[in-house]
Amino acid sequence: MISILSRILVATRHRLRAAHTQAGFATPTLQEVPLSPKEEPLLASNTQGRLVETRVSTRRLVARFGFFTCPLDQEPSYLVQAYDDLLSCPLVPRATSVDEACKLLGSRGTEPQHVVAPSKMGTWERLHYHEAPLREGTALVLTTPPLVGHYTRIGDYVGILLLNVDLTICLVEAGP
Repeated sequence: MISILSRILVATRHRLRAAHTQAGFATPTLQEVPLSPKEEPLLASNTQGRLVETRVSTRRLVARFGFFTCPLDQEPSYLVQAYDDLLSCPLVPRATSVDEACKLLGSRGTEPQHVVAPSKMGTWERLHYHEAPLREGTALVLTTPPLVGHYTRIGDYVGILLLNVDLTICLVEAGP
């Protein structure tokens, strides 16, 4: 199975490391990524897997995100929760169709490249389609992975950091 998140975000993978103080493996909890405040607004995963607003530390110029348990086969269903978290964030733009979302992102200076949807809702030129169990009539339209954000997987643990969410992601909710 190929991860959808690794196709729409910059992916980094690590092996679990042995714990130094006890038997077994260390559990990853937090990662820092060097960033500029120009890459805000940011959404970061917390240890429950929710996407929450965060900021670049002005002192150290890093952004932090948490790791949560998400085996590879559960990633498609995680996208449903991620969509709901994005929906609750007023910074993420919305559209009623994929074509409208592409125009909106283009007008903001970014080129749409990926669509995540439950089914192909039309014919899209130059867009990569990724199927996910989102609700019918909904989709995510995203720009290139280096602009959208970071995805780190360590065994069954995942951490996500989304960059410039007002420019790189658009939610699609088709009307009734």
